[in-house]
Amino acid sequence: MSACDAFSHFDLSYFDRATTVVVMVSYYDASEIGDHLAIGGLLFRKKNIQPFEKGWRVMLRQYGLSHFHMTDCNAGQGEYAGMNADERDACARNAIDLILNHASKGVIFSVAKSDFYDIIGRNGFMPNPFTLGAWYCLFDTRYYADNNDPKARITYVFESGDDHQSDAENLLTGIAEESDRAASFYYQGHAFLPKRASLPTQAANILAWHGAKHADRLDRGVERLRGDFRAIVDRLHVSDGKHQREWLERLVETSRKNQDKDIAGRRIKPEHWDEYVRISFLMNRGNARRTLERAKQLLEPDGGQDVGK
Repeated sequence: MSACDAFSHFDLSYFDRATTVVVMVSYYDASEIGDHLAIGGLLFRKKNIQPFEKGWRVMLRQYGLSHFHMTDCNAGQGEYAGMNADERDACARNAIDLILNHASKGVIFSVAKSDFYDIIGRNGFMPNPFTLGAWYCLFDTRYYADNNDPKARITYVFESGDDHQSDAENLLTGIAEESDRAASFYYQGHAFLPKRASLPTQAANILAWHGAKHADRLDRGVERLRGDFRAIVDRLHVSDGKHQREWLERLVETSRKNQDKDIAGRRIKPEHWDEYVRISFLMNRGNARRTLERAKQLLEPDGGQDVGK
């Protein structure tokens, strides 16, 4: 048994609740290069997952890998330390070919962490860059389904282990619990899985790495796409995933445009508005008691009526 066979592939029974034929599954993986956080996602139709995984396993066995990791492949470290540059390049190109032959769509979000904390802040309407990226990817995926597959039922799968996974989990759970929001995002389910337990998540790592790498290159004045990244962008119609300071500033402006309106007959002080919006994004049944109590404090600093009534 090879090293890659020691880990189970993504269990397709997870998708039993989803409709057949029109199902797309999006996998997201985060990568950081320099100051940039990037999330890369791939949308697969259900029928394409098994043939993709079969080819991916063949690739892993061919190169003696337990799993694919773009950073190690590029740097020649870890399991790639014994390969020369040509072998590593061939491995990465093999992986990209499998993606292009089986995925339906690619998604990339990237942002400079310093820009996020300078403009949105640690107490802003989104708690961190990772959760903002997850939120963006949901909208990008929804836009694709709106225009290409309005009957889709989508399961969202993220690599587990990010420091801010709990915030993204709260965001997704809140969507799942509200039927209108779930329908608008074609939501069927979500999961956070280790990279080695999900072969398509290993593939999404390639988009995340390229997204962070390209953002870093742009900051250094290099606008030309790497050849391998160009192939992904052209075939999977990946839009420019880098989000500049101006985009973040527009988000803040949009978030605050309603801050002068009454909520439950009360007003929120401007300095508390971002926190109130963040609560609305991340609230779900599991944290409702605590978050509603905090929302009540923001709405009614004088201890008046209960906002839940």
